[in-house]
Amino acid sequence: MSAPLPPLMESAKAVQGAGPPRGFGPPVGVVLAGVRHLRPPAPVLAAAALLAVVPVALLALAVLLGYQLLGSDLWLFFRAVFLVPVVGVPFLAAALAWRGLKRVVHTGAFADGFFLARLGLVGAVVYTAALVAMLLGDDRPAPWTAVLPYVVLVYLWLPWLPLQLPSARAWPRRVALRHGTAVADELEAQLLCAARQHPGRQVLLCPTTPPLVPHLLQPVADDTGEGWQLSWHCPTCGQPVPTVAHRAAAGARTGMGGADWLYLTWVAADATAADPVGLGRPELERYAFAAAAGVHAGEQLLALVPAGRTRVPLLRRHGRVMSPLPESWDRSAVEQDLQVARARLAGARQEQARRSAG
Repeated sequence: MSAPLPPLMESAKAVQGAGPPRGFGPPVGVVLAGVRHLRPPAPVLAAAALLAVVPVALLALAVLLGYQLLGSDLWLFFRAVFLVPVVGVPFLAAALAWRGLKRVVHTGAFADGFFLARLGLVGAVVYTAALVAMLLGDDRPAPWTAVLPYVVLVYLWLPWLPLQLPSARAWPRRVALRHGTAVADELEAQLLCAARQHPGRQVLLCPTTPPLVPHLLQPVADDTGEGWQLSWHCPTCGQPVPTVAHRAAAGARTGMGGADWLYLTWVAADATAADPVGLGRPELERYAFAAAAGVHAGEQLLALVPAGRTRVPLLRRHGRVMSPLPESWDRSAVEQDLQVARARLAGARQEQARRSAG
């Protein structure tokens, strides 16, 4: 049973080396709304049409293989066991291809649309080595079907051609803010920077974020709207980290989730643990900002609890990667922490008012 492990590990390394799209990407509704708001250039739409054939073909292949497997003479147990890789692998590849296609159209992340093409290059090397070995060991000519994998590989890279046209190359700059997270205002842009981790060079996230202090955000704008950007250097990997946020439309839901707000309540509680009376003027200003951030985060977290429910639902706990205790999501715990945060904010404002009056 241990023999399949090395091939599986090597296959996993090949997949990671091909750079699959990270995260879930924008929902279909968001992509369609973005297309209605700002129509992509014709070359981008042409490339998207070519890329769309891949997930459709993979889904059709998954259905065909599943139908053939279920109709085979194998025992029911083996049919059930083989159904997972036979159907699951092309289905997973289709999902990744679809995820990359959405990002090509919505954010101009062209590289995400060519994950299967890069993976095909790895497969082509292995296939070519096997084909050469077969031809050297057999005097018969190879069948014409031996070129089909190369035809498929050429098609996988074909959408790259229209994306080299000037209008397509300008598309990522026109929608640069879509790479960021939707926030309600500049304060939430500040809090986003303090909540989200740097993706890092590897698969794992760097554990660092900017401190919970008011930063000088740079206003940015593109064809999709307005936003802010904070540039800082990650102390873990040393890379410059541009954190981008764009202003959400009026009434639209922001991209910050329960995990972001819960983490911010913890950071704010740590930053306001001291007595504000003994702080200097700059420290008191940072204390007041952190206290206000804790109140805002607590209120947003409490708003995620539906009426009649006792805790934040699972689907609203997205955002920062973290594993808090289950009781951290309870309404009673959030209300208790919010009460403490409001008291600390009131104490900071009283101290500021006292010093201003004196």
